[in-house]
Amino acid sequence: MSFENTHLWAADVVKEQIVIDVLRELIVSNIDYYYLGAIFPDTFSYSREKKIRDISSTLHGNTGTLSNQLVFDVLERIKHTGDKKNLAFICGFLTHCAMDIVFHPIIGYFCGYKPQNNDKEAARSSYLHWHYETEIDKRFNNDFYLDRIVKPTAAQDLLVASILNTSEQVISDCLKRQITFFKRFRSLYIYTIYRMLSKTGLVEKKYLGGFYANLKVDSMRIPDNIRYRDIISGEDKETTMDNLMDQGIKMGIKMVESAFDYRSGKISLKLCKNTISGSNLDTGRIDKTMADVKFSVDL
Repeated sequence: MSFENTHLWAADVVKEQIVIDVLRELIVSNIDYYYLGAIFPDTFSYSREKKIRDISSTLHGNTGTLSNQLVFDVLERIKHTGDKKNLAFICGFLTHCAMDIVFHPIIGYFCGYKPQNNDKEAARSSYLHWHYETEIDKRFNNDFYLDRIVKPTAAQDLLVASILNTSEQVISDCLKRQITFFKRFRSLYIYTIYRMLSKTGLVEKKYLGGFYANLKVDSMRIPDNIRYRDIISGEDKETTMDNLMDQGIKMGIKMVESAFDYRSGKISLKLCKNTISGSNLDTGRIDKTMADVKFSVDL
């Protein structure tokens, strides 16, 4: 989900529910890297350069690479080392993956995403994506805010820059923009300015959906009892918001503990990949990307 504050909140819930004491202690002692991992799949999408933004598409599994590729690239490099920073980072990264896998198919349905959307529909869909994720954050999170928690300096000494063929400076620059975005979203003053500018076309309207203040203006909500269609098959489904959050947290715990067990040599790569399967972070499926979405509400 695009709303990073929710990812930080969920990552903290996962941390508190981990039953492996040594793993929980490792995360706590490297918490800055853990929180960075929890928002990292989206970080590059805040770049001004398309080739940099495309890295986030790759991390989400939309360019032919499974979403677990970075996870296992890092785990292989640190498997026989005492590197705790990169392990904590990957643990946070996995909590992000779990939340996206669970929530994005539902959000994609309600925001009306379709690969063939025209420009107007695509803009509306993007706005609703931000709006619904802001609403979800408001439901669950009251304490975790990106600009107060994530430190750009935490990107130093991590392996991801070399693995992704980028630089620590690029990551730091993207992080600073990401942090600035979410700091603005809490400001009523900036929201008022954005609303005025959006009417003139100087600011994309989609960003209004990220402001908490916008929830008082736009009453559209995803209901507590959710009825929707599978975005790929069209199958009718039902769930609740609480069930989705519980599912995302439990998946995050399983993924984090599996990565730790693999890195510790307790389970095989095959068994680890059964849990961290590389599902697309937008569709929740291994073999389907956003290009395969067929069903969503009409805009």
